[in-house]
Amino acid sequence: TKMYSFFYKNYVPNNMTIALAGDFDKEKVWEILSEYFVEWKPKSVAKPVYLKSKPLKGVKRIEVKYKAPEKVVIAWPMVGKNHPDYYPLVVMDMLMDNSAAGLINLELNQKQRVKEAGSYPEFKNQAGAWFLWAMPKREQTLEQAEDLLMKIVGKLQDGDFEATDIDAIVTDFEVSEKRRLESNDGRVAAMVDAFVSYQDWETRVDWLTRLRRVNKAEVVRVARKYLGGDRVVAKRRNAKPMIPSITKPDFTKVAIDPKKKSGFFEEVMALGAPEIEPRWIKEGKDYRKTKTEAGALYTVKNPLNDLFSVSLEFDRGSRHERALCRALQMLELSGAGEMTAEVFKKKLYALGTKMSFGCDRDESSVQITGIDKNFEESLKLMEQRFKEPNVGPGTLDKMVAIEIGRRFDNKNDPDAVQGALSAYAVEGEHSEVLEDMTNDELKAMTVEGLTESLSKVLDYKRKTVYVGPRGEGKVKDLLSAKREYAESPKRVGPQYVKPEKTRVLLVHRDMLQSRVGFFAVDEKVDIGRWLDYSFYSNYMGGDMSAVIFQEVRESRALAYSAWGAYSPAAFTGEFNILRGFAGTQADKTIEATQLMLELFKDMPPSPDRFKSTQKAIIQKYVNDPPGFRAIADTVIAWERLGIKEDPRPARLKAAKKYNLKDLEDFARRFKTMPVTVYMLGNEKRVDVAALMKLGPVEKLTVSEIFPY
Repeated sequence: TKMYSFFYKNYVPNNMTIALAGDFDKEKVWEILSEYFVEWKPKSVAKPVYLKSKPLKGVKRIEVKYKAPEKVVIAWPMVGKNHPDYYPLVVMDMLMDNSAAGLINLELNQKQRVKEAGSYPEFKNQAGAWFLWAMPKREQTLEQAEDLLMKIVGKLQDGDFEATDIDAIVTDFEVSEKRRLESNDGRVAAMVDAFVSYQDWETRVDWLTRLRRVNKAEVVRVARKYLGGDRVVAKRRNAKPMIPSITKPDFTKVAIDPKKKSGFFEEVMALGAPEIEPRWIKEGKDYRKTKTEAGALYTVKNPLNDLFSVSLEFDRGSRHERALCRALQMLELSGAGEMTAEVFKKKLYALGTKMSFGCDRDESSVQITGIDKNFEESLKLMEQRFKEPNVGPGTLDKMVAIEIGRRFDNKNDPDAVQGALSAYAVEGEHSEVLEDMTNDELKAMTVEGLTESLSKVLDYKRKTVYVGPRGEGKVKDLLSAKREYAESPKRVGPQYVKPEKTRVLLVHRDMLQSRVGFFAVDEKVDIGRWLDYSFYSNYMGGDMSAVIFQEVRESRALAYSAWGAYSPAAFTGEFNILRGFAGTQADKTIEATQLMLELFKDMPPSPDRFKSTQKAIIQKYVNDPPGFRAIADTVIAWERLGIKEDPRPARLKAAKKYNLKDLEDFARRFKTMPVTVYMLGNEKRVDVAALMKLGPVEKLTVSEIFPY
């Protein structure tokens, strides 16, 4: 009764909004909305009543124990979104942490005084909060990390920043807003946020203007006003928690009938909708590909604003140059030429430019994003940073010390241990974790050696992706100097373990849950069988209506989370893999594991579920084309598989003819396929004897799956 009363009281037109963004005719949509919502009658709606929380007095300290890296969080109560101090507080937060040149970024992260630190706000309608956090280095206490955070607060309150820093923050917000409004989701989110925040649309549109009015004096004022002695300090200690015992309730299996549908659902589905004309990618129209001395250049026009992005993608990684990834890590902490790291990062931030690096065993990349008017200057700064990195005294030593400390923490972090176990299950001794540099190798690195590696990075051929307002002719010479470039080394790729029969890997950890992974190697990728791959992966694990989630979690409550996926290789000549996961209670481990294996080996056929899968795949081809920023990367992914033009038209046509028998024929291969089951859990709580019935059990220690 109360639920219905609440609904009829509040779900009235004068208390609701409809936010729409997309490719539609405004006038026609307005006619439809008017026709179907005109009968809704407005009613008076009471203003929301906010309960006032008890004010903090002094420092409230809280401690929790958990076997994971330690962390300290300091929080202060704040005002709500519509308070006059909201805008100065937003700027205050960004002055502390903008991921690049804030006080925390430069004083704590750049100078490596802690392992990691940051801040973030949480503003609601009635009130809010502001959070500072830090993760201490090894041999550093939580109290020391807390003290460092409070010293940075003191700098803020003393006005130890420049007025120009605020200008840079506004530029950052301008860039972020342009990027956000590129998508329909972003536009709708802006409208919805204004509505639920009780802001008129003019106020929401004008928010950047309001930010520009914030000055240094206002930021200092709010920092002194709100960041006082009334705060909460929470600390997470790396220790075993005392968890109370709770009697587990009985659970009855729920029979799930995929055919069962409500009358309302049937009515909606019967309405039908006009077919949407698919958009296919065509060279010359959606992108251009040009040969340059440095390699292929892909250019895509930004039709919406003046933002650019450049990505240099190299087929070189740590397999080819052992310390390459560490060199790029050091470069993140370095300046350029005569500019120290702090000066360099402030320079980039003031330009609205962001520079980042990526690196793994087979590939590395450099990304730059920013505003078109600063395109040339951003490129020059990037090149200068590689050719003349300014590495501050002690930077490398601190970087290595923090990395070794992080590695120590990894062995206590269940997520990191699970990741290392997963990597070992997939590639054994060639695990990406085991092939990482040892601690001794890290300690042996020198600034001179890493600097030499960096000086050669831009001398290798690469794929270059430019997305921005300029045409190919205006960026080609800027992105590829006319000189010789070194050829990229041959790709190695993953070296998967292929057991002859199903096996089980077990790493013991004193925990109440079990994390169970599943892995199998299938055939080399065959683009002619792409629909088999797509249909199987979607049918088994595409969403919450898929087989694994429904059967393991919803029907039997055997897992907190459960998923499965079939992943085709990204490169011609490499193997596809089958993956799965179940996070479960220790006493349900065996049953959940057995069920997951049964589902993989004997896919349960359902005509209704297949129809849903088929519809989802067809709709993705029709309704979800790559956005302009994703076009070049999509084309490169096709090329890596030997595909020379958009394959989706042919796949859409074939998907409409694909049937359940086709899927069953493909799934039959998994009936006898050996699977590696890998498990992180408490062997005292798991029935190891039952595990041995699945296959031979290999017990591993944490030290065996890490190289340190």
